[in-house]
Amino acid sequence: MKTIQKIDVKRELFVEKKRVAAYARVSKDTDKLQHSLSAQVSYYSRTIQSNPEWEFKGVYSDYGITGTSMDKRPEFLQMIEECKKGNIDIILTKSIKRFARNTVDLLRVVRNLKSMGVEVRFENEKIHSLSGEGELMLSILASFAQEESRSLSDNIKWSLRKRYAEGLLSKQQEAYGYRWNGENLVINKEEASVVRRMFTEYLNGYSRRRIAKGLNHDGIRTGHGNQWADYNVKAILKNISYTGNIVLQQYFTIDPISKIKKLNQGELSKYFIENNHEPIISKEMFENTQKEMQRRKEGGAFTNPAIQTSELTSRICCPYCGKSFRRCTRRKKNGFRKYWICTTRKRGEGNPCHTGDLNEDIIKSQLCEVLGVEKYDPQAVDERLDHVDVIKKEKCIFYLVDGTVVEKKYRQLLQTK
Repeated sequence: MKTIQKIDVKRELFVEKKRVAAYARVSKDTDKLQHSLSAQVSYYSRTIQSNPEWEFKGVYSDYGITGTSMDKRPEFLQMIEECKKGNIDIILTKSIKRFARNTVDLLRVVRNLKSMGVEVRFENEKIHSLSGEGELMLSILASFAQEESRSLSDNIKWSLRKRYAEGLLSKQQEAYGYRWNGENLVINKEEASVVRRMFTEYLNGYSRRRIAKGLNHDGIRTGHGNQWADYNVKAILKNISYTGNIVLQQYFTIDPISKIKKLNQGELSKYFIENNHEPIISKEMFENTQKEMQRRKEGGAFTNPAIQTSELTSRICCPYCGKSFRRCTRRKKNGFRKYWICTTRKRGEGNPCHTGDLNEDIIKSQLCEVLGVEKYDPQAVDERLDHVDVIKKEKCIFYLVDGTVVEKKYRQLLQTK
């Protein structure tokens, strides 16, 4: 009887190596934690390179950066980009809370990586994201990590509020012109002179924009090395700390995950500490500055030197929101054109008044008819026009100083886009 025996061909099967990277993070800026990060990087480098089935694709690490938000971790984002390019198959990380403390962000990223075929392995929890029970366990454990972050935040808030009640400051109160010496704020002479310059120029009639422009022209930068802008100057001019007094807990964090801060308008206690540190300006100068800022705010365009005014400024009115129309410039094919737009709409608050854009040339043409003059005369407008009411998209009503009222159909003024 014949017997048949199969002799298999000996082959060396090629096994493609898995491309493996690791992610490490510490969230506090201390020597001890810096050493911890270095140890993590060394550990993962050895672990990956010692495995013959793995190809080392680097260790990505963020140092001194919070884990509650992924958007502020450059190395993490770079690693995700490499995954999108198909350069990484597996990511090793120490634990869920090192990867992310926000449950929503964690699951979103892990799911995106899963759709790319990238597996995340969490060593402490012994979870592989591509396994069947991986996502369920991640959801549960990430919730714990998020609550741990929230609990830690609450403890820090309690500690800070206790310090505030005792009149104790922290580095958080450091402002441009001062330095935190571990116990209190001390003057930085070079920056203090810049602060005095801002207050002096503002009281001398300069706008915040003009002050910022002058500082930038002189090569002076903010505490972060950036150019000055209107809002930077405003923050300096409104900061009572420059009088040697300080208000604690002016802002508070709404949520430890989003890190969104809100102006304290009575939700929490504030603490006013008088004569806490050496002043840069006098209390009188600060109070005069606040009065001047309020005067310019109430006076509108005519009291703000940064705004170019004309005879029509504050005369074109919206009777619905009570605001005046503001002038703006637009580039057209044949040059620039001036338009007037309701302030509510101009500020990006929608168009609840249902008004349109008024072409300045058409307004001037209509005013010539209303005033009975052949050529537009700014002086005549200034002397004879009281105001113009813009009634939705229907009509404009011209009110003259002598009591005359003239209506013009709105469609004659409306410039369609």
